[in-house]
Order: sequence, then structure tokens, then C-alpha cells
Amino acid sequence: MKKVLSLILCAVLLMVPLAPCVAAETEPEVQHNSEIEYFEDGSFLVVVTMGEEEKTMSANFLQKLLNLMKKLIALLFPNQQKSVSKTKHAEYYDANKNCLWSINLSAEFTYNGKTAECTKASISYKIYDSDWKLVSSSCAKNGAAATGSFSFRQYKLGVPLKLIEKTLTLVCNKDGKVS
Repeated sequence: MKKVLSLILCAVLLMVPLAPCVAAETEPEVQHNSEIEYFEDGSFLVVVTMGEEEKTMSANFLQKLLNLMKKLIALLFPNQQKSVSKTKHAEYYDANKNCLWSINLSAEFTYNGKTAECTKASISYKIYDSDWKLVSSSCAKNGAAATGSFSFRQYKLGVPLKLIEKTLTLVCNKDGKVS
């Protein structure tokens, strides 16, 4: 164990001179996917996948050094359990581009290069227009996948009108890539 810690410490010390090169990288990695579903009345649903690494888009020296350390540890301990969190966020807009409601499917996954598993999944929502109500929602995890299904309905004077139903899915592969 002392040899492994010594190797890690040596690797860190060797990386410090590389810091200006690493810190000089200015182009952020964009790691989100989005899709838009349009409806006949001009309304649309925007679905975006986001992860923890997107919370800060600026690449500072310490973050880059930490990422290099994680890669080094992954090389030294290839079967080490790692985790990743992702959220699939959906927003529904009317034809005038007013956001009427939003919903999130959040999931945590563990992976080790051989297998992946969904360890936690949850769904949350917000309604911004009082004409809309959440009719149903469900969340499930199965193996390396998290699924959230929901239905929102628009009511005018108590009369049910438009119904939007959708299922969001997050799947993690053995290397931690979530789609």
C-alpha cells in the first residue's frame, strides 16, 4: 500500500510542472444533449441531459489536476467502483415561448469498467401555469437504467384539454457514459 501511495505522490509531483499546459486549455467540454419535440399548436417540449461535470464550465487548474489524478487512479486500480450522476430535464413551452411546466429525472449510477448499475432514481417537477396539472408520474430503476414517466394535463374552467405524456430514460454503460 505504501508503494501505491508513493507512486501517486510521485505522479502528482510530476504533473505540477505540466500545470501551465493543462490550465491553458480554454475550450470547455460541452457534455449535454438536447432534443425538441414540436406539437401542432406551436407548443414544444425541450429535453436536455445534464451531469455534475456541467455545473462549472470554466476549466481551472485544480479541476484539471483532479481529473488527471482520477485518470491515474483509474489506471492503477482498473476495477475500482466509480459513480456518476445525471439529470434529464424537460420543459414544456406554449407557442409564445412561455414555460408552462418542467420535470426532472435524476439518477445516480455506479460503474467499474465491467458493469454498471443504477443505484438511485427520482423524479421532480414544477408547474408555472395554473391551468396545468400533473396527472401521473412514476420512476423506476432497472439494472443500469432509470426511467421516469409522466402525464401533464391542461384544464380550462375544469374542462380537461391537452394531455402531454412522455417517458424519460437514462442509461449508463460500463465505462460511465450516460445517455
